[in-house]
Amino acid sequence: MARRNRAKQRIIVILFLLACGHFALLTCDAFQNMKPGITPPGGKHYFKVRPDTALNVLAEPPKDLSNHYGSPDQSPSPKTLVRRKPTNNRSGSRKDDVWSSGRWERAVVVESRLRDSLAALEESIKIRHEESGTKLDQYPLPFPAIRECNAALASFGDGGDLLRALRLYFKMRKTSLLSQQHPARKWQPVPIPTLVTFSTLMSRAVHLGKPLVAIRLWNIMRRQPDFFSSESNVPNSLVSFATWRSCFNYIFGLEFLTISFLQRIVPDVKASNILMNAYAKYGDVEMAQDLFNQMICDGGGKDVPKLKPNIVTYNTLLDACHKAGELDIALQVKEQLDCTDVQPDARTYTTLIATVARKGTAASGANDPTMAFLFLQEMRSLNIQPNGMTYSALIDVCGRCRRSDLALNGLRIMLDQKAEDRRRLSINTQKDYILSSEVGAWTAAIDACGKVGRIDTAVKLFYSMPNFGVYPNTVTCGSMVNCLLRNGRTAESLDVLRYMKKNRIVPSEVMYTSLMTSASHLARFENQMQSDTPAGNKVVDEEDNPMLLDDAGTTKAVEVYTELMTSLSQIPRGNRGGKAKSNLDLNELFRVSLVFQEMKSAGVEPDLACYNALLKACAKSGDVERAMEVLDQIRASEQMEPNEITWNAVIRAAGKAGRSDVALSTWQNAVKDVVRNEEKRSVRRNLSDRSLGALISALIHSAEDENMDRHTEVRLYQLVVKIWESIDSKSEFLGMNLVNKDSIVQNTRIMCAFLHAVVSLENFVLIDNENMNIDKQRLRRLGSSMVQLDCFNGTELSSLRMNPATATAYKVASSWAKL
Repeated sequence: MARRNRAKQRIIVILFLLACGHFALLTCDAFQNMKPGITPPGGKHYFKVRPDTALNVLAEPPKDLSNHYGSPDQSPSPKTLVRRKPTNNRSGSRKDDVWSSGRWERAVVVESRLRDSLAALEESIKIRHEESGTKLDQYPLPFPAIRECNAALASFGDGGDLLRALRLYFKMRKTSLLSQQHPARKWQPVPIPTLVTFSTLMSRAVHLGKPLVAIRLWNIMRRQPDFFSSESNVPNSLVSFATWRSCFNYIFGLEFLTISFLQRIVPDVKASNILMNAYAKYGDVEMAQDLFNQMICDGGGKDVPKLKPNIVTYNTLLDACHKAGELDIALQVKEQLDCTDVQPDARTYTTLIATVARKGTAASGANDPTMAFLFLQEMRSLNIQPNGMTYSALIDVCGRCRRSDLALNGLRIMLDQKAEDRRRLSINTQKDYILSSEVGAWTAAIDACGKVGRIDTAVKLFYSMPNFGVYPNTVTCGSMVNCLLRNGRTAESLDVLRYMKKNRIVPSEVMYTSLMTSASHLARFENQMQSDTPAGNKVVDEEDNPMLLDDAGTTKAVEVYTELMTSLSQIPRGNRGGKAKSNLDLNELFRVSLVFQEMKSAGVEPDLACYNALLKACAKSGDVERAMEVLDQIRASEQMEPNEITWNAVIRAAGKAGRSDVALSTWQNAVKDVVRNEEKRSVRRNLSDRSLGALISALIHSAEDENMDRHTEVRLYQLVVKIWESIDSKSEFLGMNLVNKDSIVQNTRIMCAFLHAVVSLENFVLIDNENMNIDKQRLRRLGSSMVQLDCFNGTELSSLRMNPATATAYKVASSWAKL
């Protein structure tokens, strides 16, 4: 009976303690200060806040990390993962997701709160120390929760700003140090770095290509007084009781649960995998092996306790072997994996295949791809389906061994697998089914054929890819160009460059370097032929420059330089805007100018296409002075005359720079040029609607300048309206009789600009003390007639992304038409 009573008493005490802990969670500052606006993705609050611990740490980042900082997630839980459509690798990225989802803004808010709270705490400590030296009753401002700080670290890291994430982390360390040295009487949570903090920073450092930073962060974590040690290991599950310790301290103001093992930072499998990945990226296979041995050793080691490796662990260790080319060690790891209950996956065998033939080993020779096919056979026998990366690794092994026949055999095996999958999935056409990362297998096959001189086969593979639903990317095109240039087929490499320009594929720096080298060789050869240099004093030796053998006399150096400049001036920008887009435009102008100067230094005379490419780069960056210099060079030449592309680029450069005077004078010069050519050749040539659109945009852009006075603004809008009336009446004002009216009224963008000018000018009539010579009714009739044009129907407007001012002008003019 007494035993039963004691059991009941224990149950009552436990229930009372649980109720007190629940009450503490509902009333403590950490819960009260949570705001929905700064909750990380997932939308749930987690109160696993570790208690205050003694941290004898530095308040500033160590100097030895300064050389490894980058400038440019904690992974979401499975419940918060959302299945999304696969995105194009060229446009989708982790950085874009951070900005679009609002994570960056939330991280900035958390950073600001932590900075303000830390500054207020330092000031309070200073004032209290000067006055009496007593303890603080409570901290002046509440600190953000550790979960919010970890989410901010992940956002900064995913956004590419690793340095900012590290600065936030060291603010957290300084906060924990001050809270330990100056504890408040009323307990308040502070963001003390936890294992999740270090794991988050390390994973982002590895992702940004800074493995040394990840390794040094781990060493910093190891130096913490509460870090795990193999001599006093405790189960990870006990760490969660630190939360209840915090609750009791808050309720009773006591430190009766100061159990040492509740304060430990105990690495788990995920943190160990991140560290091993850092070793793998750094190429240190010995340290990766040592970490793995600590995980499987009884009692653990200096870095981690005894842990059960998962498939990610084995794959990461295999990746370290792949980076070092250690096939023998990789086979030992595979034997250890086979002895466990962990099942290998496609990545396991893909990494094993990629490790073959890296260098000569006891298991395989340096030029023997046989083992790669054995791995593929074993993989398929285990019902593990190879993906595009697997076949890419297989074909790449064959290419390194210079076995193009086996590379093509691997490509055929992949196509046969796709055919079987299509039959199983009842897919009729080849284009409707592709493997993940399949383009890599085609790229490896093209490269393998190019290495052994099978250029025709490589070209055939390149142009047959779309028939199988796979399209070349930057790496594919770069490999194809490299193969063609190595075999002296420069003309075909230019065709690849035109294909990239047509499909908006951004060329790599290596490709541009190769093409410029080829162009310089061709220029030297052309200069040699023109100077009639004796055979014994050749400037260019054809044996040392095999790329000249096929192209000498067929492909001109100026053609290569022209294609380079035109492709550089048409690089897509994606969704960038503002300062990022401006920096890209300036970088583009620099690169185009570099190619232009290289061409002139090689003794090649630029043609009109080269000058126009340079003008396009000037137009995008708004360098109107440089554009006018280039225009003067064209007009001074006897072999060239400006064309519509020339005038359009100069006017756009003037418009972006806000120089309406330069845009107007350039248009007048273009009109004179058309009239002069008409008199010489008796051929009528109209000015393009693109040039007129550039002129109108330049005038409106200048009128909307904040520094523009109101009188000039009115005159600019009046000029735009007069231009439209001249087009409508086919007047000779500013050469508007040379413009094709039909093409103008069908161009929605140009007509939107005209409509915007009409509505803006009508607005001035409503303002007192303005120029009352503006005919309000005439402007309304003009606007009403414009919105009734075919270009303003619903289909055209839905496909046009109008800015807010243009959309407002359309609504106002539509209301006029209804009166």
